[in-house]
Amino acid sequence: MFVCVCVCVCVCVSKVLNRARKALPAEQLIWITAAQLEEANGNDTMAERIIKNGLKVREHTHTHTHTHTFLLPYEDYPCVSKV
Repeated sequence: MFVCVCVCVCVCVSKVLNRARKALPAEQLIWITAAQLEEANGNDTMAERIIKNGLKVREHTHTHTHTHTFLLPYEDYPCVSKV
């Protein structure tokens, strides 16, 4: 029962984060949080992909923040240190 509740919560959180990323594509905290959620569920590959996609989206939205500045506050997180 506990596993079912955790999976349901993770799915709901994932949906909310996906909507937030679409609404605010330049917001780094949303991308980092989504990557951390995937990482917490053991999806390290997906976490890395989310970070890379976040960087691409920021380039396409012409957000003039360098990659280093984007990731600096989160550099200690495993999902960020792999990128």
